[in-house]
Amino acid sequence: MQPTARLVALLSLALLAPAVLAQSGGLDRVLSCQDAPALARAPAALQAPAVDAGSACREHQGVRHHILACSGGRARGLGVPVLEFELAGHADGSRVLAVTLRSTPEHVRARLPADTSDAGLVVELDAREDGRAELRCHLPGDRPAHGSIAGTLDFRGLHPVPAMRVCATAVSRRGAPHCVQTTTGQTSYRIDGLPPGEYYVTAFATEDNPNRLHGAYTQPLRDCTGSDCMQRLQRVPVLPGEVSTGIDPITLMQELPSFLRRR
Repeated sequence: MQPTARLVALLSLALLAPAVLAQSGGLDRVLSCQDAPALARAPAALQAPAVDAGSACREHQGVRHHILACSGGRARGLGVPVLEFELAGHADGSRVLAVTLRSTPEHVRARLPADTSDAGLVVELDAREDGRAELRCHLPGDRPAHGSIAGTLDFRGLHPVPAMRVCATAVSRRGAPHCVQTTTGQTSYRIDGLPPGEYYVTAFATEDNPNRLHGAYTQPLRDCTGSDCMQRLQRVPVLPGEVSTGIDPITLMQELPSFLRRR
């Protein structure tokens, strides 16, 4: 086959994949937790076959996850009609599929295959509060789940730079700040292990700081130069497996919002 013809064939297969998935019963296999490769795709890849099967679907795209939720339709899981399902794709590449069936766990349990370890899938069957069976399958991720923030340090132009405590605080204010302690003369920092999201970055000199000034990563409120520029805290986006660099908390402030002063 010529390269051009091969490319056309591959593109055709990619475009037809959702339809083939629906027509071949592939959607039912996914909803039966028996198709790990299909489950590993982006959640949106199941939307077209689910809609073709008569389901009503909606998506939610966030920093940490991508969720596809569908209800109704003609899809089946383990041979039982599906009431609704939700597929969540997480930043680390993991997938969690929850399928609510129009039956009880006792009726469905006998339909579970003897071996549910399809390519690493973890399969569970439980009962919802309304007594309906909920089939859940989890596909572990293969990507880093966290990101990092890094930058340079300065404090009033002092040499050496004093020891500082540098913190990344979630804009959502959920959880405690992630902090690192630098040593005297250290001019850079890096904070690892940050869940995806947005952060404020601050620094506090733990020595040579009688006025208890705080450093912060900021941007001007407007285009201006000089010391009269009003500053505002700048949000730093963190993505899984990536390092946000050039985040220098060097704007000195006498006061910070109370949730940023927690140490």
